[in-house]
Amino acid sequence: MKNQVSIHIVSVHKSEGRKEEEFQTTVTGTCMRRERMHYISYTESAAGDGADPSSEESLVHTLLKMGPEKLEVKKTGVIGNHMVFEPGKRHVCLYRTAYGILEFEITGVTWQFARTGTGLEGHVQYRLRAGGEPLSDCEMTIHIKYERSSGPGAFSVPARG
Repeated sequence: MKNQVSIHIVSVHKSEGRKEEEFQTTVTGTCMRRERMHYISYTESAAGDGADPSSEESLVHTLLKMGPEKLEVKKTGVIGNHMVFEPGKRHVCLYRTAYGILEFEITGVTWQFARTGTGLEGHVQYRLRAGGEPLSDCEMTIHIKYERSSGPGAFSVPARG
């Protein structure tokens, strides 16, 4: 069963000799659980100034796959990638943009995942490299909150497990 959720993501990138950069995203989406994994999907606009944010050409569809051992992020649409964050492991990510394809290496440092009474929490620390050179040390915190509804078909927060 899919549940409506509020999603808040904070990413922090720290590079030597550069100012720390923080990115925040707050959207609504859906969440479903299959075995030990939680699948969270949402759509957002990547439109620049003057572009129609509702145009299919400017949309990015994201699927987060959260579980006890790892986090996966898959984006399709105007931007495309498949990033895997797994402690102690290195994964190559091809990041497709309107300007071409960039290759990154992601090395997971830590991944913490918890189910709460109101949703899900995840925190990942990772290192980002390109062309064999270090780019930044990064952190991403993900807050998933179940939206409560009333009336027929209302859902309850799944039991811990």
